[in-house]
Amino acid sequence: MVGRLGGEPYIANRDPSGTWRILETGHPDVLRGTLDFEDDVPDDHPALKLVKEGEYLAIIKEASRLGMLLDYGGYNPESEEKLYALEEETAEQQRVIAEFQQQIADLQLELRQANDAASDLKKRIEVAQSKPNYSEKFELKKLAIDGILRLTALQELGSANEIT
Repeated sequence: MVGRLGGEPYIANRDPSGTWRILETGHPDVLRGTLDFEDDVPDDHPALKLVKEGEYLAIIKEASRLGMLLDYGGYNPESEEKLYALEEETAEQQRVIAEFQQQIADLQLELRQANDAASDLKKRIEVAQSKPNYSEKFELKKLAIDGILRLTALQELGSANEIT
């Protein structure tokens, strides 16, 4: 049933065949209480108007075009259900956004750590490239030979001092 808000001049109901039955609430029979929409009101009663589905849709379409439906504040359970569904969807999407924001923050931290590691590795590479390209064994042998040469040189100096 549509329009059963207090003070409405008409009450509308759609029957299973698609015919709209519109009862005039100001009709004397309705005001006296001898006629109610819940009763089976005869189709030929003066308080009742019958409107076919197509006629009703044409009226609604024209009223919509004229902007007359915008001010109607009637209760519509379908709208409430849609609103509830949209609110749930919005809340779910906000949760997804929060998850993505957390993932972004985690990835930014990982990126900073990777950049720090890359910078450290770059410094190590530069240090390694600045050293001669010798093996550790070669360095040890070179030190040993240098040590032997110094000892030999010292012995030579010592021998030279003894002769003089």
